[in-house]
Amino acid sequence: MNVQDEKRGGIFGGMLLVAGSAIGAGMLGLPLVTGQAGFLPSLVIFLFCWLFMSLTALLLLEANLFAGKDTNIISMAHQSLGNIGKYISLAVYIFLIYSMLVAYVDASGILTQEFLSSAFRVKFSAIQGSLFFTVLFGVFVFLGTLFVDRLNRLFMLGLILTYILVLIFGTSAVHTEYLNHKIWGYSILAIPVVITSFGYHNIIPTLTSYLNEDRKKMITVVVLGGGIPLLIYMLWEWLILGAVPFSVFLNKPTFENVLTFVPDSKVTLFSQYFAFFAIVTSFLAQALALVDFLRDAFQFKKKAMNRFFLILLVLIPPFLLAASFPGIFVKALGYVGGFAAIILFVLIPAFMVWDLRYRQRNFEHKIVPGGRVTLSVIIFIGFCIMTIEFVQEFVNLSFLKHIL
Repeated sequence: MNVQDEKRGGIFGGMLLVAGSAIGAGMLGLPLVTGQAGFLPSLVIFLFCWLFMSLTALLLLEANLFAGKDTNIISMAHQSLGNIGKYISLAVYIFLIYSMLVAYVDASGILTQEFLSSAFRVKFSAIQGSLFFTVLFGVFVFLGTLFVDRLNRLFMLGLILTYILVLIFGTSAVHTEYLNHKIWGYSILAIPVVITSFGYHNIIPTLTSYLNEDRKKMITVVVLGGGIPLLIYMLWEWLILGAVPFSVFLNKPTFENVLTFVPDSKVTLFSQYFAFFAIVTSFLAQALALVDFLRDAFQFKKKAMNRFFLILLVLIPPFLLAASFPGIFVKALGYVGGFAAIILFVLIPAFMVWDLRYRQRNFEHKIVPGGRVTLSVIIFIGFCIMTIEFVQEFVNLSFLKHIL
């Protein structure tokens, strides 16, 4: 029997997989990069990034429907952009997703260690915690999309409940006057990080197969599923920016520093629970998507032994890297993740659809309205965001921030 259950999922499960893929532990740090801009500018940036990334996700869906069932980004890029598109997408995808998995495995270590030590009253190391986390949830990834969907629903429920508790206990600390500060120029500098927080595109090929290429269902899943992170991010922004004085964000605080301004200790406790659920849901979605991506790259048939080999290929390198060089890939992702996300989730989908529509003359699966102008604007914005990221990483911004 194939480990991939032939049953197909519904819209609700698909939406949660999209949301789980987008919402990671990095969400906790969003106020750190947007806090300098203020509450209102941050909301505008969130809305812009949600709309922009929804459009690029629909472009990827359009290319996916054209390429057919059980294809992934590498096959789509090869069909429309040739070998150049194939190798660029392969390199960028592998770097980005492996880096994210390293980050999740690394971050899971301490949280899982504390749980195991408390549950079994035996001291565990962070590496042992990461190993337990990787093996446990790797089993569910091996069992296939249906099992991941069911488990993801459970952890999304935990994520939502702990998030609500954080909001409930933190609301009393919100000061309305803190939300009135704004420096619009700083919001532009936050775009590359916020864009990455809406990056769920790599799960789309998996969901297209899971939902049996149902176009209407997929459009609903992409738009509404991507809207869940938008709502969560906006409320989280309201809580943190309303509880912490504006001046604190001007000094580049850590998340732990920020939490000290929220008087209720329950906020810190439930924030840690929320972080764990966010790590698990993102880990499951990204690992599942990478398995399908590599199966497509190697042209493996859907057999249990092939899937077991792919699971090892997906999970062993991140664990070894996280154990040997803790934090190193997280830092690398901080420097070039913006570039990788833009290339993979914005530019490649736009160029693929351009080729499909205007070279191959195929409009059968057209989803995003507009023609060359719409695609040109999306590509232009993508390069602008990469430029912002480049300037922030390699140019002294002190003079630019004063101008803005």
